[in-house]
Amino acid sequence: MPAQPLVIWQLADGRAGHERQVQGLLDALARRTAIETHRIEVGARGLRAALDAWRRHFPAGHGLPTPQLIVGAGHASHWSLLAASRASSAKSVCLMRPSLPLGWFDVVIVPAHDQPRAHPAVWVSEGVLNPMTPATEKESSHGLILVGGPSRHHHCDDTQVLAAIDQILSLDKTMHWTLCDSPRTPPSLRTACGEINHDRLSWVPFDSVDRSWLTNRLGCASRAYVTSDSVNMIFEALTSGADVGIIEMPAARTDRVSAIVPDLIANHRVHALGHDSVGPQQLAEADRIAALLLDRFPQLSVANGEPT
Repeated sequence: MPAQPLVIWQLADGRAGHERQVQGLLDALARRTAIETHRIEVGARGLRAALDAWRRHFPAGHGLPTPQLIVGAGHASHWSLLAASRASSAKSVCLMRPSLPLGWFDVVIVPAHDQPRAHPAVWVSEGVLNPMTPATEKESSHGLILVGGPSRHHHCDDTQVLAAIDQILSLDKTMHWTLCDSPRTPPSLRTACGEINHDRLSWVPFDSVDRSWLTNRLGCASRAYVTSDSVNMIFEALTSGADVGIIEMPAARTDRVSAIVPDLIANHRVHALGHDSVGPQQLAEADRIAALLLDRFPQLSVANGEPT
């Protein structure tokens, strides 16, 4: 009998960051086994979704192949994830700490920096999952400078960022750098970045390219400097296999988010600008979690026609 693909329902809340986490896990599963994914749009349906979960009812899945695995990320997906799992008896995977009890899901994948409490359903990851993969060959003379902006956790100092860019350009006369801003970059800093005139620096505004362009360039880059506010991008750079350095942004508060970069520096995952490089510290957390899922739940391999 031909092997059957592992049927996965992907619950999507429309938020790009959540979608990239789910896509990272799906891509990693696809590297190990045949999968068939069905994307289902969900939202914060409140009482209706809770009633569906209680009744083991999930109308959005009607007409779709019965899943063996359901994956969702973001608070808007939690009740739907529970309802879909109860209606189909599929294993549920919740990315990030849920707003519902941990034990209501089969697996909850939580980054270590969220300081999850010990629980049988909780699997701890180093950073959030993402779909980044390194290129087969790195471009040794090319790097990326990725600039974020102010957030609840960090301030943004234009002068400090521009001084950091100037310092990066002075460190290695053989490197060509591509400078990319982001939707959070203040207009004043964007303007200043575009006015930098240097033969080893190219500025690429975030709204002139799509996300796939940045993913491809990061996959090829041998080195990357990322502002400390851009936590998800730091972990994507680590997953890409680049040698990652940090451009410090002033912390707006002392909390678990502002502690992420100091912890990465202390653990020699990244280096602060002006300090010795720690070299590439490639993460492969999506692949590790995918392998654990197939090992922990043999029925997922059975669904694919593979021996347990």
